[in-house]
Amino acid sequence: MCTCKSFGKENYVKDIEENGTNTLRMVEYSISATLMQIAIALLLGVWQRLTIIGIAFLTVVTMLLGLVAEQVRTTNLKIAWLAHIIGWISMLGVWIILGRQFAFTVMESPNGPPEFVYAIVVVIGLLYSVFGFVQAYQLWYTNKKDPAVLNTKVEMAYVVNSLVSKTFLGWMIFSNALVGVAQS
Repeated sequence: MCTCKSFGKENYVKDIEENGTNTLRMVEYSISATLMQIAIALLLGVWQRLTIIGIAFLTVVTMLLGLVAEQVRTTNLKIAWLAHIIGWISMLGVWIILGRQFAFTVMESPNGPPEFVYAIVVVIGLLYSVFGFVQAYQLWYTNKKDPAVLNTKVEMAYVVNSLVSKTFLGWMIFSNALVGVAQS
């Protein structure tokens, strides 16, 4: 099990290859994914404090359940799958809130949003879902593939998806800010 003591490159690679878990990644996701979900909520017009707090807590719970699934998958695969499925449920709660707000905003808008806004919402939702699918892949192939190869592929998939989703969201926020500046 990863103990967060390995900060050197050699230990990091060894932990990933042998254990297939990266505690620091999941702690970072608990922070960054929460901030990203709050940013999406604000962009969609969610301003109620309790709703934003709910989104934040559900996102943190999802990430911590992902950590539990990673940590126990080699010793108790059933519990890992249970944590993984509950994580999907908690993240679904977030997307139900965001989807409801998006639908409400669309209905209240006299002209409706431009077509690209629908694409942005769908792409962000899909990019977020990829994290869950990567973990499902890891759980599915636990004990079926060479652990070092599986764990390295999974870690790289997480890193690439994190980079793509954060970059996409960053550009979405940046372009939204530019539109706001241009209108004022």
